[in-house]
Amino acid sequence: MRVAIHQPNYLPYPGFFAKLSLSDIFVIYDTAQFTRGDFINRNRIRTFSFNGFMWLTLPVGKKNFKGVAIKDVKISDQKIFNKHSRTLTVMYSKAQFFDKELCEIVGIPHENLSEHNLFLIKYILDKMKVNKPRLLLASELKIGIRQGTEGLIDIVKAVGGDEYISGLGAKVYLRPELFKKESINLSFMDYKPWRYPQLHPGFVENMSIVDAIMNIGWESTSEKIKETTIQKF
Repeated sequence: MRVAIHQPNYLPYPGFFAKLSLSDIFVIYDTAQFTRGDFINRNRIRTFSFNGFMWLTLPVGKKNFKGVAIKDVKISDQKIFNKHSRTLTVMYSKAQFFDKELCEIVGIPHENLSEHNLFLIKYILDKMKVNKPRLLLASELKIGIRQGTEGLIDIVKAVGGDEYISGLGAKVYLRPELFKKESINLSFMDYKPWRYPQLHPGFVENMSIVDAIMNIGWESTSEKIKETTIQKF
């Protein structure tokens, strides 16, 4: 049983959905600590700006988030949902595969950050033609809260997995010997950003998946995601 684990990012980039589609069980890591400057409450879309993109950010206030789990973070301004919906409409209304419904879905408000992000992830996954794993929340698993490799192993074991799929970037901190000790196979997602025609000049990789959907459509986005392969450790 292949298991992948990831924080509930806001309008994630295509690699998030590639990782998701490669798994049998995908665990939303909502018990991980919230960190500012990550992709949990923000992501990027293409624009005509000097650097080619802009951030869509969900405000979470000025609280010190040390020790605060993602599942406990609240969105501090309910007007932001309509603003993001309007921004997407303005920026992509002339895109070849402009999807008005997607813009409207982004505008549906939620108080809880993790719940809002998961709502959008589920909507996008449902519309895509990719493998759809079972989605679980780490907060609903009956396990303790450990960090690092040990915490990931706890989750994999709790859902009955025998293989863990990680992103390549995690090679620098994962401890493969611990997976081996627990008889869990370790694999890495070999995701490579793919080029596609973008509405605005040039190409900027790793935008929110919204950018790909608006420019090449749901079907083509799904097909490109399915090209991602797995490397055995």
